[in-house]
Amino acid sequence: MKYSFTGRIRYSETDQDARLTLDGLINYFQDCSLFHSMEVDMGVDYLEEKKQAWMLTGWQIIINDMPKLGDEVRTSTWANEFRKCNGGRNFTMENQEGELLAYANSYWCYIDMVTGRPTPFAEADGEKYQPEPPMDMECAPKKIAWTGDGTAQKPYRILAHHIDTNHHVNNGQYVLMAMSYLPESFKIRQMRAEYKRQAKLDDLITPVVHMEDGKCLVALCNDKEKPYAIVEFQE
Repeated sequence: MKYSFTGRIRYSETDQDARLTLDGLINYFQDCSLFHSMEVDMGVDYLEEKKQAWMLTGWQIIINDMPKLGDEVRTSTWANEFRKCNGGRNFTMENQEGELLAYANSYWCYIDMVTGRPTPFAEADGEKYQPEPPMDMECAPKKIAWTGDGTAQKPYRILAHHIDTNHHVNNGQYVLMAMSYLPESFKIRQMRAEYKRQAKLDDLITPVVHMEDGKCLVALCNDKEKPYAIVEFQE
C-alpha cells in the first residue's frame, strides 16, 4: 500500500536559493514513513510499548530538481520487502504536475530496544503494510566502500538536538553533519548513507573527509576511528 501526504515548501526548509534543502527532503521522507506506520496502527507508540523499533541502515536518494519556496509537493512511500528482521522502503516526491522531483531506496532493520539486537518482524505486522514491488531504479550497493582514506576534521560532541525518540542521533542529523564539509559549489544529485553504529548524547565524532572527482565521502567516526555513519555525495 502506498501512503502519500501533501505539503507546501516552507521558508524554514529552504537554502540560500530558496529551494528545499537535502535535510529538508529527508525530513519529508522520514515523516512520510512515520505517517504510514501510524496509518496502519504501527506507529511510535505501538513500537515503544513493544520496546522495538525500525532502524534505518542505509539510504540512496536521487535528486532531479529540488522544489522551491511555496511549491506544493506530494510525498509518497511504500514498503517493498520484509525478510526476517530486515525491511525495505521506497520514497518519491512529486510536484503538482506529477513530475518526479526526488526518489529514494532505503534499508531498515527491526531492533529489540532492550537487547539492542535485531529481532524478527512478525509476518502479520508486515501484511498490514501491504508491500508493493520495489521502484524501478538503478540501486547502488547497500555498503559504501571506504578504505580509511581522508582528512580528519575537528572532533565535536553530540548534543541534545541531534537525538531523536530512539535516544540516539537521528539519521538525518548525520547527513546534515556531513553536508557541512561539502565545497560551496557542490550540487548534490545523489546522496548515499550507510549507518553502522549508534551515536548517543555526549559521544565524540571525528569527521574524515575524502574528495575525488564529483564525489565527496564523509565518514563520521568514533574515538576508535570506527564510523558511526558513512555519507557519500555525488554531483
